Amino acid sequence: MPDRDAGRLLTLRRLLDAVRDCGRPVQVAIETKHPTRYAGLVERALCRVLDDYGWANPSPSAASPVRVMSFSALALQRTRLLAPRLPLVWLVERRLPTRFRDGSLPRGVGTLGLDVRLLHRYPGLADRLHEHGHRLHCWTVDDAGRVAECVAAGVDAIISNRPGHVAGLLGRPGVRETQSLPPVPR
Repeated sequence: MPDRDAGRLLTLRRLLDAVRDCGRPVQVAIETKHPTRYAGLVERALCRVLDDYGWANPSPSAASPVRVMSFSALALQRTRLLAPRLPLVWLVERRLPTRFRDGSLPRGVGTLGLDVRLLHRYPGLADRLHEHGHRLHCWTVDDAGRVAECVAAGVDAIISNRPGHVAGLLGRPGVRETQSLPPVPR
């Protein structure tokens, strides 16, 4: 089938082709947007595409370069049923439900993606997540104060609109603005 959007629109398949063919390890975070009237169709379609690349259910010895993120715990559960080995990130923007403040996460979810503005509300959260074998990513971290807050809190990864700037703050000069950052050092 011809790619009618070639040169005009970056489709998911074109992005995944670039990841596959770039010649070095690259990780991709794909966020499913909810609520949607299509319910589980979004997750089914995504997992079908990832399966075409062998990334929906990779062998235990090979990790998928893709992680799926959503604010919807239900969407993540649907994804987990379709692709049990795919890394999942539960995004939280306003308030972390009380039952998850102990460091637990919804079944099958390995990472909490927290709005950095909430980090001060939940002191010790990274430690509690780590005790449960989970990770903490914070978004959107663009300035020195927020970077310092993340490092002090034990955040595992920083998501930024300014990766080159943040990398410099972390003592990693040479990271270009188009690269994503590796996990924050502990």
